[in-house]
Amino acid sequence: TGGIVLTGKVPWDSTIGAADGGIYLRLDPGFAGTAGSDITITGTPVTMWQKFSARQTTGAEQWQTDDCVLADPLANGPIVLYPGEMLEINFSERATPLGGIAFLEVAWEEDNLGTSYTVSGDVTLSGSAVSGAKILLVTDLDRDMPTPQVEVITTGAPGTWSKTLAAGVKADAFVQYRAGESLYSDEGKPYLVKP
Repeated sequence: TGGIVLTGKVPWDSTIGAADGGIYLRLDPGFAGTAGSDITITGTPVTMWQKFSARQTTGAEQWQTDDCVLADPLANGPIVLYPGEMLEINFSERATPLGGIAFLEVAWEEDNLGTSYTVSGDVTLSGSAVSGAKILLVTDLDRDMPTPQVEVITTGAPGTWSKTLAAGVKADAFVQYRAGESLYSDEGKPYLVKP
């Protein structure tokens, strides 16, 4: 959440078709912004690549630096984001440059997966709703799950859970719960797909 949502996507390949409205590009204007433009991220981001850029500091604390590209992760193929995932690019510095600015150019390809659908359920134990059970939701673009993505969803009161997925995404759901030293699980519900 937060930041400025950039809506002016410029297509560089006209054969791809219309842009997917479910893909958002957020920008924190940084030095030109305010605290109200900060981007808030939930979850725990994982650092996949970082670089210390060579620089020269002048008497006015202006930084002059070289171009920096995401060369290392791209050397092994493109970065693929699945529905619900994001890529954060963070430019950090120790001193505020005077008149300095950083440019970021981003190009990506969108695979429009169609309209969304919701998978959901209720977790019960001996007929009573269970809050705090762990739903392991496994998703992929193929039902045989060659490159599965796992998300853990915790049931709220009264034992309900739900997740909205893109139409092209296949899903399996499993549940586990611990009450004291008693451990419970249920059979998986595979091949959850848009009806």
